[in-house]
Amino acid sequence: MMIGYKAVPETCAQCQVSDDVEARTGFGLGPHGDCCAEALPPGAVLERGDIGELETTTGRLDATSATTEAQAAAQDVLMAQTQLKALIGLAAAGEPTLTVADPPPETLPPSPDGLVAQAMALRLDLGPGEMAVESAAQRAGLARTEAVAFTAVLDENDPEGPIEFGPGLEFRLPILNGNRGAIVLADTGAAQPEPAKSTQSGPGKSEPRPGQEDQPTTEFEAGYDGGFYIKDKDVKLTIEGLLQVNALFFEDGGPHESEFVLRRFRPEFSGEFYDIWRFHFEPKFSANGVELEEAWLGLQVEEHRFIFGRMKEPFSLEEMTSQRHMDMLNFSILNQFVPAEDHGITVFGLFDWLEYGVGFYNGTGGDDTTSDKDGAIRLVIHPWRGLQFGGSATFGRQDTDISGGELNTEARVPWAEFEPGTTIDGERVRWGAEAAFLEGPFALTTEIMGVRQELNGTAVHLTGGYLQGSYVLTGEDKTWKGIQPLRPFLREPDWGAWQLVARWSRLSLGDEFSPFLTNFPKTIDSITFGVNWYVNDHVKVKLNYLRTIYDRSITVDGVRHDDEDVVMVQLQVHF
Repeated sequence: MMIGYKAVPETCAQCQVSDDVEARTGFGLGPHGDCCAEALPPGAVLERGDIGELETTTGRLDATSATTEAQAAAQDVLMAQTQLKALIGLAAAGEPTLTVADPPPETLPPSPDGLVAQAMALRLDLGPGEMAVESAAQRAGLARTEAVAFTAVLDENDPEGPIEFGPGLEFRLPILNGNRGAIVLADTGAAQPEPAKSTQSGPGKSEPRPGQEDQPTTEFEAGYDGGFYIKDKDVKLTIEGLLQVNALFFEDGGPHESEFVLRRFRPEFSGEFYDIWRFHFEPKFSANGVELEEAWLGLQVEEHRFIFGRMKEPFSLEEMTSQRHMDMLNFSILNQFVPAEDHGITVFGLFDWLEYGVGFYNGTGGDDTTSDKDGAIRLVIHPWRGLQFGGSATFGRQDTDISGGELNTEARVPWAEFEPGTTIDGERVRWGAEAAFLEGPFALTTEIMGVRQELNGTAVHLTGGYLQGSYVLTGEDKTWKGIQPLRPFLREPDWGAWQLVARWSRLSLGDEFSPFLTNFPKTIDSITFGVNWYVNDHVKVKLNYLRTIYDRSITVDGVRHDDEDVVMVQLQVHF
């Protein structure tokens, strides 16, 4: 570049050098720089290429300096990595925790805290360790009377590696190990420290009051297991409940009106104490009032139980099945002739494959004004899983006025009444046979039954039976303890469990019954189809269609009919 023009002397007066490039630049790059600089007048012309050579030389110097600085930075990074590995215990690791780029990255962590943060991100197993340490600190703060011990596992692969000290809380933390995060779980435990043996009081210490040194502490446990319970080592109390609300829809023009009915509400209180004693108390609330369903005290010896009070008599498979686990909405038409709860004493239990029950009762279902009593026995054998056969019987004498007593259909509506003056006044014998088979979602049960009793000195007979089947469409197993939905409604979420049910039953009356009843159909057939929806473990909805067929026309409330149809719905809640 030309910055001016002036004639250049051909010879330096001092060094006698002519046309010398280095001398003519005047920048002191040659042996003649000083003198030539003075010799060159201001405004002299620099020849082409002089500035380019200067810029090249300067660039080489800058590159050399940058290379030196990069090497120093790489050494700093390696030094920081070595210090970090020593700090967190990874000096023995086979691979570096940080990978240093080559050439070095444009930016490095600004501080040791940045390097630690990056190491924590690469070592995932440090996270659980850090959280466990915080948890240990919190638990130690809560357990102020306990000494805290910390067990750090330097390498979980080395069984002799843990360092343990002190009593109290103990935490085994798989942190700072060399297995690249293969162990990420923490194993925690608690150990009570031994009581301090001291005869002195001081700050933060208190002496036990007299008489408290050896007093045991009571620990209570509460929860839910088929019922809400609370217990300690000697006593357990369980609270359960059953609520059933029915809706009945009869055909128009029939003898009965459609209605909603509170079928039953039964809170149940059960308990046990000192391993062998049992008790049960169960009131029943219904649309007609409140009555005592069961109340007894029992003694449990291994698989055998002796109970005294008011309880169910051992008779009939249908009656002995829990009402909360019934497949049908109501009992069969035979059930009204079966003994239910009564005052007395019962012994029942299990011998391997034989189930038994035997007892003595008032025979009236309640208080008794005479010395007449009933005996009952039931035996059931279980020859194969899900299969059982059984038989039962009651026998005794009674003297009871049954005038105005009703006989009901399976819908629990009356079809006949006993004429005024009708009395049971002699021997009464009831017998029954039963069979059941449960396999997976399928269940089949059947019973036959007979009754012989004396009404006003005349022996009368009745017989009957039923056949009932069910199948769980959603695949759950049918058991004597009901059906547990695998996918409860609005919880999994899904649609709960669904079950199809059907039953046919027949009641046959002997001709000798005719004078004692307001209606006398010789046989009554009942056919029921239904579907059950198990919403969840505690809520069940039943829908039954029932058709009742009389072999002779009957008259109820002034309406004469040969059959009757009803649709029944039940909402059940139990806990």
